[in-house]
Amino acid sequence: MAELKIRNGILKDQAKYLLKKHEQSPPEDLMVMSYKYRILLDSMRQNLKILDTKLLSIFNNRQYNLYMELCSGISMQPIHINRSFDEK
Repeated sequence: MAELKIRNGILKDQAKYLLKKHEQSPPEDLMVMSYKYRILLDSMRQNLKILDTKLLSIFNNRQYNLYMELCSGISMQPIHINRSFDEK
């Protein structure tokens, strides 16, 4: 969780700066800013997916199967990880 806070903290600071810098900007500048802002949001989502994948990789088979069932139950797209190892 701390890793996500650090990664996204930097991106949030950049987003705040971007919004503050363009408070009184014309529509054309706002469009350019919106694309930059979207890139920051996508980076935050990617950070979350990286950390979710790390967490899922330490699940045992029972935990991972429960995760898959939960995703199915709420119609959520699960993150698939390589489960081709022998559990001890």
